[in-house]
Amino acid sequence: MIFQSTENCARVLFSLNIPRADVSEAETVWNESGELREALCCPAVGLGEKYAVTDRLFPSSMTSFIKTMCAFGHIAQLSDIFKAYRKLELKKQGIVEATLYCADRPDNETAEKFRKMLCEKYGANDAALEITEDKSLIIGYRLVVGDTEYDKSAAGAVKALRRKLVCR
Repeated sequence: MIFQSTENCARVLFSLNIPRADVSEAETVWNESGELREALCCPAVGLGEKYAVTDRLFPSSMTSFIKTMCAFGHIAQLSDIFKAYRKLELKKQGIVEATLYCADRPDNETAEKFRKMLCEKYGANDAALEITEDKSLIIGYRLVVGDTEYDKSAAGAVKALRRKLVCR
């Protein structure tokens, strides 16, 4: 779950027009060092020390943003901020994001049909479709686009039938 403060921070980062390569580099630095994350999130480490580390390790175009996240206590959300930032980038490019959970991995032709359907349904230029195998579905698929879910699986049908029977 992404919090509103995370979304707001991602919007700020996006509005700064920092080169994408610098944002990617900062994300890599952040993700590759547990010690760095621990130090920047630790309240016992002073802001001066955090700022010095930030100046040494992150691209200069990102340091002000990282320092602000430290100062306002949002640095622990940085991984989620990067995820929300990527979503904003995709949205700006007219790309709809979706996850397709399926019992068996679809062939390329079927995956392409899902992409085209998503573009038409959501008025997008393209679709970023993540495909994940989920044997618990038994047969069929479950497509998740934002907060909307389309469940056309045997497991989903059983769940719907169970709900219907319980409500009687």
